[in-house]
Amino acid sequence: FVMRIPCAEGGPEPSGVAPDPVAAGDPALRGRTILVAEDEPLVREFLTRLLGLEGAEVVAACDGAEAWEKLAHADFDLVIADLRMPRLDGQELYVKFAVERPDLLRRLVFSSGELAREESLSFLRGLPNRLLAKPLQVETVRHVLRRALDALVS
Repeated sequence: FVMRIPCAEGGPEPSGVAPDPVAAGDPALRGRTILVAEDEPLVREFLTRLLGLEGAEVVAACDGAEAWEKLAHADFDLVIADLRMPRLDGQELYVKFAVERPDLLRRLVFSSGELAREESLSFLRGLPNRLLAKPLQVETVRHVLRRALDALVS
């Protein structure tokens, strides 16, 4: 969807093409495999499309239980998990990682729109994992995931 509004007289001339916020891309995400565990269909679709446009291979799961099943069959560079999901939420997924797949703990990135809840804050406090705060923005997603990937090599 592109909307063109003519410039007022004396203003800068339009370039003719609206900048695409996704076009810049982030080379750090290109070629990465990312699992997205998100129960909200619109958020899951947004992340899947955005990361796919960045050149990442994306696998989507509608909750933590489905994500855990997919982890049994593939290896992922990053796992994005919503803190609040049915069946197995992000916090329960973290505990499962800690017990059964501690090698993946640092690859887990949380997302949440409920950062005002004391329960969420007390869980996240002190964890080295990155957090994507909702509502999600393209540049924020790129920045947080780039930092999560950087932390894996340091």
